[in-house]
Amino acid sequence: MFLVEVPSTFNEQCVVDYLLETESDDFFTLNVIENFMSFIQLIVYSQCLSGDFEFKIYKQVESGQPVNAEWLNQTFLSAMREFYGHEQGVVLVPGYYQYAWTQNT
Repeated sequence: MFLVEVPSTFNEQCVVDYLLETESDDFFTLNVIENFMSFIQLIVYSQCLSGDFEFKIYKQVESGQPVNAEWLNQTFLSAMREFYGHEQGVVLVPGYYQYAWTQNT
């Protein structure tokens, strides 16, 4: 996790804890839980995946190797499949996810 995310992640957890302790509406509670699960997916997978992908790009550049769209596509797809356990059958990552790196900001 990026260090800058720690305070906001802690704050998010405090809000979720408060809402779960004080809210009695089941539908609202389920929404809070679902939202937090999506947030965890973003923090644990997406940001770590982005950091790993960027690291691989820097290593490629530092070694004097070219970085082009084909290399980026293959590298990102490989990283996604590693992070999500594609080879182990945990989450199957289709080939079209190779283009998802273009949406990373």
